[in-house]
Amino acid sequence: MMRSQLNTYYNDLCKQMLSAQHRGEFCDLDIVCNGHTIPVHKVIICLQSPVIKAACTGSFAESCGRYEIKDCSYETVQGMVDYLYTGNYDTYTKELPKGQSEKPGEIVPGQRDVLCELVQHVKMFGLADKYLIDGLLELSRNKFKKTVRDERDTCAFSQFVAEVYDLQCESSKELRDIVVESFRERVAVTPLKPTVQEAVDGLIDEIPEFAGDLARSYLRRPILGHCTTCGTHKLVSISTLQCRCEECGKGGATPLGSWEPMSILWGTMIYF
Repeated sequence: MMRSQLNTYYNDLCKQMLSAQHRGEFCDLDIVCNGHTIPVHKVIICLQSPVIKAACTGSFAESCGRYEIKDCSYETVQGMVDYLYTGNYDTYTKELPKGQSEKPGEIVPGQRDVLCELVQHVKMFGLADKYLIDGLLELSRNKFKKTVRDERDTCAFSQFVAEVYDLQCESSKELRDIVVESFRERVAVTPLKPTVQEAVDGLIDEIPEFAGDLARSYLRRPILGHCTTCGTHKLVSISTLQCRCEECGKGGATPLGSWEPMSILWGTMIYF
């Protein structure tokens, strides 16, 4: 069977399984969350989540056909189920009434609620980590990274950082690294606007772990930038040949910790 035919076959199979799940046909497990019941097929869910598989095959109530997920919104659980059936999930956004001004975390009609999307990706990441769904973990991380990159409003950006640092899982470091790198990229242009400076100060005061991660990032990789060879889609460590003094405006200044290399460089330039 050719690859295109195989892809078509798998796509059709996924659609049929999803359609059966929506109609409740042949479902043998109910996932319960906040008063909502989602009928699913054990074979689809358990093959992708070792945690749910262990519960459904052990001597627990779940083996009777019911599995309850607590401390999580119904929308997030539904997104997880959507992924297990289709390999993807949608974000759920809301719109402001017509004429209402835009506020952080909300959108006007026709616009995306980026803050809401970011929070949902964070929650999906946490759920994927809890239930050991590797594919969903990677997908939610990639969606989170892309949405962070697309959101250019630093003040709005700062509002979801607490959600990331509230995650109590080892994998959350991956999201923290994304946040820190994006934050450094945003504050690289000086002077900062007063509103941005206020947002920065607030984050550092309110989230000590973020302040620590940010400080360690500067210690390990003092200067970040983009490289046309490596690709401008990621930040890389760079070294500068010459710096400008902001006091006198002239070139020839050297950053801290680089006196010896720079003196050698200047000596070489003078020699030639």
